[in-house]
Amino acid sequence: MSSATHSQDEINNGLRAVLGHPVIYNFFGRIAGMPGKYRMYIGKFMKPVDNMRILDIGCGTSTILDYLPSSVFYEGYDINPAYINFAEKKYGHRAVFHNKRVNQMTLLKSEPYDVILADGLVHHLNDSEAKKLFQIGYKSLKKNGFMLTSDPAFIENQNRIAKFISSIDRGRHVRFPKDYSKIAESSFANIETHIIHDIGTVPMTACILKCWKD
Repeated sequence: MSSATHSQDEINNGLRAVLGHPVIYNFFGRIAGMPGKYRMYIGKFMKPVDNMRILDIGCGTSTILDYLPSSVFYEGYDINPAYINFAEKKYGHRAVFHNKRVNQMTLLKSEPYDVILADGLVHHLNDSEAKKLFQIGYKSLKKNGFMLTSDPAFIENQNRIAKFISSIDRGRHVRFPKDYSKIAESSFANIETHIIHDIGTVPMTACILKCWKD
């Protein structure tokens, strides 16, 4: 998918097209408070330890590596070649990257992972691809490992600004928390659902799923 397409899964034309450029993507991420989000995400939900194996699906430019210990093993996948090129240039000395879509991933022959991230990805996928994502996550995890997803969400009696922000997201599949959970349940039996408000510097509502492989 190019950076100037409009499909039923993602809008990448008009003003949104500029976000396909990694430098601009990172700039807007900083304005939106991504550093604070990553610190919260890592400290509250990931809690990395030395030599932890992390797979990041939909890794973007992988700036999350700025907040992860250098001792972790990190592997990232993203469909945007510009993002992957940026990540390889900046973090290639400490991580492995692939320019592939979810349904093109071949992970089952690799060593299992402790943590699988899909930060801001599920709302870019239709139900079929989203179920495929969780299936890949489950099969690629170690026993007692977990998969983390974080996506904008709609909720009942939502703040109008938060609802508007979710409605104009590039991803065309922003869902209610119960709908994200239902998709995850196609592969995982043990799921924690967390609703987080005011992510970063904007009044956005996010649904975070922590899905354990028992």
